[in-house]
Amino acid sequence: MELIYEFSIEKQKVQKHVNKKTNLGQAYVNSVAHDDLDDSKEHAKHEDNAAKKRINHKDQKKVNEMTNHRHAYVNSAYDDLDDIRENIDSDVVDIQIRRGCLKSGKCKHDGGFGKLHETSNDRKISVISQKASLLKKRTEGLVVIRGIIEKSLSVNFKQANLQALLMDRDFTLVFFCLFDRLDLSTLDQTSWFGQLRHWAKDTSENHTMAQNKLNLVEFIEAITYNICQENSVTADDFHEIISTRFVADKILKVLKEDTNNDLINVDRIMSFILTTTHGSQLNDESTERLKKLFQKTFGIDKTEIDLKDFKKIIPCKDQFFSSRIFSIFDQDGSGQISLAEFIETVDTFSTKDDDFKIKFLFRICDVDGDGAIKENEFKQVITACMKENGMDFEDEEVSKLAHGLFVDGDSDESGEMTLDEFHEQLHSHEGLVEGLGIMINKWLVPPKPVKEKSFLDKICNCIPQRYFSKEYWQNNKSFLSTICLIMLINLALITERAYYFRNFSTLNGFTPNPFYLISRACGRTLLFNSVLVVLLVLRNSISLLRRIGLASYLPLDNNIYLHKFVGVMMFLQASLHTIMHLSNFAINIQPNPVKFLQLTYKYWLEHYGVDDPLTLYSLPPGCKIVDSSSPDSEHCLPGSLEVPSGLNIDSIYNNGSFVCQSCDEKSSPWSYVDWIFTTKPQMFGLLAGSANPTGVALICILIIMFVCSLPFIRRRGHFELFYFTHLLYNAYFVLLLLHAPNSKEWFAVVLTIWVAENIYRLSKYFGPGRGKTVIKAGEILPSRVTKLIIERPHGFNFSPGDWVFVKIPAVASNEWHPFTISSAPEVAGQLTLHIRGVGGWTNGVYTLFKSEYERLQMGERIQAGLSKMVKCVDEFEGVEISNNSRVEIVIPNRELEIKKTGQPAHFDKPLEINIDGPFGSPSSNIYQAEHAVLIGTGIGVTPFASILQSIMQRYQAIKKCCPNCSHRWTSGMEDSMSKLKKVDFFWINRDQKSFEWFVNLLSQLETEQAELGGALSRFLDMHMYVTSALQRTDMKAVALQLALDILHKREDRDLITGLKARTNAGRPNWNKVFTKLKEEKRGQITVFYCGNPMLAKTLRLKCEEFGFQFRKETF
Repeated sequence: MELIYEFSIEKQKVQKHVNKKTNLGQAYVNSVAHDDLDDSKEHAKHEDNAAKKRINHKDQKKVNEMTNHRHAYVNSAYDDLDDIRENIDSDVVDIQIRRGCLKSGKCKHDGGFGKLHETSNDRKISVISQKASLLKKRTEGLVVIRGIIEKSLSVNFKQANLQALLMDRDFTLVFFCLFDRLDLSTLDQTSWFGQLRHWAKDTSENHTMAQNKLNLVEFIEAITYNICQENSVTADDFHEIISTRFVADKILKVLKEDTNNDLINVDRIMSFILTTTHGSQLNDESTERLKKLFQKTFGIDKTEIDLKDFKKIIPCKDQFFSSRIFSIFDQDGSGQISLAEFIETVDTFSTKDDDFKIKFLFRICDVDGDGAIKENEFKQVITACMKENGMDFEDEEVSKLAHGLFVDGDSDESGEMTLDEFHEQLHSHEGLVEGLGIMINKWLVPPKPVKEKSFLDKICNCIPQRYFSKEYWQNNKSFLSTICLIMLINLALITERAYYFRNFSTLNGFTPNPFYLISRACGRTLLFNSVLVVLLVLRNSISLLRRIGLASYLPLDNNIYLHKFVGVMMFLQASLHTIMHLSNFAINIQPNPVKFLQLTYKYWLEHYGVDDPLTLYSLPPGCKIVDSSSPDSEHCLPGSLEVPSGLNIDSIYNNGSFVCQSCDEKSSPWSYVDWIFTTKPQMFGLLAGSANPTGVALICILIIMFVCSLPFIRRRGHFELFYFTHLLYNAYFVLLLLHAPNSKEWFAVVLTIWVAENIYRLSKYFGPGRGKTVIKAGEILPSRVTKLIIERPHGFNFSPGDWVFVKIPAVASNEWHPFTISSAPEVAGQLTLHIRGVGGWTNGVYTLFKSEYERLQMGERIQAGLSKMVKCVDEFEGVEISNNSRVEIVIPNRELEIKKTGQPAHFDKPLEINIDGPFGSPSSNIYQAEHAVLIGTGIGVTPFASILQSIMQRYQAIKKCCPNCSHRWTSGMEDSMSKLKKVDFFWINRDQKSFEWFVNLLSQLETEQAELGGALSRFLDMHMYVTSALQRTDMKAVALQLALDILHKREDRDLITGLKARTNAGRPNWNKVFTKLKEEKRGQITVFYCGNPMLAKTLRLKCEEFGFQFRKETF
């Protein structure tokens, strides 16, 4: 501390001379006049009066001294002016010499805490280094001053202890240096008091607290003028000011806040020092927002937090980043972060100045805090970045990344990277620094104001505006036209039924009968929709229509959407149909069935075509039908023989001469349960009385099928439940025939098509070598994916992107599941499927092959009669499999460049698999597009793997080679690819391991492009994205992504996938991607997508916005 003090005094002498002779002297030489002196006198009088009001009687002596000094200063101004004019020239020369001494570094110290960067005449300190030095000085000063406080005082102290602390020269010197943030060795009074008044103007404090702060500032201001007059404040002046008798008392009032005792702890005074010396650039609103964030996250009564609490606002997977950021916030090294430290650190590093962001990142990477980054520190940072980005690299790869990053930045090859070198390295990568985010900026973003919406706005928001756009209707013409056609047909059927039953009355004579009218209208539309819903899933028929080119005119790509749409309509119509029928039976039929039949006699006569529909009604035991002349008519229900007024006489029985149902005392009419759940009344249905029981069964079947087809069952690992409940459609149509006799007229056409399709499917399934084949190899891939290499059945022809239903008896004997073929049709003798374990059956496939491999590794015999050979390779493409009866289990090797062969194990019997298909998909017409954009997420890449392999096979087929010079070229590229001119392939994965599924295929494509160039290099572009990785502008990813960029540039190979194409971090910016694609102008762009439904919605919107066609794979 003595060393610091000695240098500070030396520097103060120089700076004091500079300020006095330049600031005051030069101003007087140029502008001081007699008016200025008069103003000074008036100002002195004004300050004199103000001081008298602020200071109590005990301080009157100091006030008088202050006033005398002010008047003496004014009266001697003329003499000083003459002296300044005579000496200014020589003084300026002396000042320049002294300043040169300080800047050249020839002085012993630089006034900071600890030794900062020394300089020489041939090396100039950069701006960012100067900023870093000032920040380091402040941090070291806070540590020193906390140590002084803790050493001098107990945990809690009173006014006497505080007075002693303020008289400690070491304390006041460090306190002064904390105010002297620019390291000028003096404090300008205007700036200093402006800073203090800003601190005192805290709007969040109560009135008493704010007044105490203001009193302290005004008292210090008065004493300062008494000691320094208009001069800047030196360290000695500051010590004299702070150690004044009543300063401690006023500081104590500020520190006590609302407490009733006089005890103040160390943390409270440190918070006072932090807030008063900071000089915040934040406005009151931002400061208040940070306080609320702190209190909301950690508790309103909590003033300090530890690392465990800090992690709540710094979401990190690894403790490295949270602990490093915590150390930056913990400025005084106490192991706790106070509210003042929290606000100051956010204020310091949330500035728009890029240098502060770089400094923040530098301090994170500088693990040992020595002001330079070593290679091993980069390795620690990259290891932490790996965990934050969900990546996994070997130690050797991490070392390679750290070395590449360090060598790239260590420009002077000194073995350590300075802040200037780090600054230069980041700026050398375009756009990196500008977009760099350090996480804390988001805390200052004000919440968006909530605007009160009108009722009309709320209605408009509920209706997506895209449905009213021109682009939406242009891009979905066939789909929307079909929807409109279906709706119009349903509306026409409802209208026809409503007109037909316009005179159908209720039991009390009201016409029309709303219950029966609605139920019959819904029933008629149900017949139509039941036929349509089957037509939409006749896969072979749809595939046939697709192959003959009708996909451009019919919504064949949307058949599943239409199937779901019609299914939802059926469920709603069936529910309404059931409710109306149940209500009608309760209100109109069960109370008096005979009268109801007579009131609506005409309709039943037309419906049944018999002379007297009453004869079809089965009377309850002990009941009979009588007319008004019969003595038993007295047992009829009241009003049974009365005809309500207003009815159409042509619609009722016997012109109004009614009969009634007469039941004796021992008998009773049919109950409501009898009508709904039994056939006792013998009315309605193909079989007498079957309509109601079959109706109950039908609505139960529809409810089961509808619920089990919802996404939360179908896509959450319960596909088997969806599949088997959908098989109830067979029972549905049988019951529908019994329920509605006229349904057979509707089913005639569709039944013919359905029977023909099923005969065709059965012929393929049971035909020689068609439906049954064997699995030749099974490959265990990352993320629970199983690759099956299947012997291709004879005559099994398919297009790229087609899919099949498969059944593996060894997993489940009766379950069929759909999967896309991932191999190209040009590959002879085999086809491949990639199956990801997400449900019971798919996990069963993965478990089967994994357990077989593990047992083989242990040398155990698994199944009698099976033969399996084990290999350890990267990918199966290009490996020939003989057409023998054995199965191979293949486990991929993590090292992409090394292939090893394991020990084969032979068994006797192949693994059987049944195939139903192939069936067409939207991507089956890939070669009819001009510019195809293939977008796959996760395992949704399988149809595009088939397409890419098909492109490679076709390209290889047209390659030619000169026999003399081995020159290679291609011809007929346009003919081979049909209309296809350009392909852009996007594969978006959650983690890096998933890229191993098709890395060999993609590598082969890259090799072909690199070797031959030409047409293929301009024809195909590949774009890889890993969503678990953060953007390179993220603080927790910048080191890793920068290292990956450097390594990719150096080795022309991406470390994540092993491909030449650089893997992108995060999710694609579709606006930028689609804009770039559109600028290429390679023809009409068609986007083919397979994957997550949520992304499908986004892509569909973007395609409508950019005018692209959109095709989505749907199963």
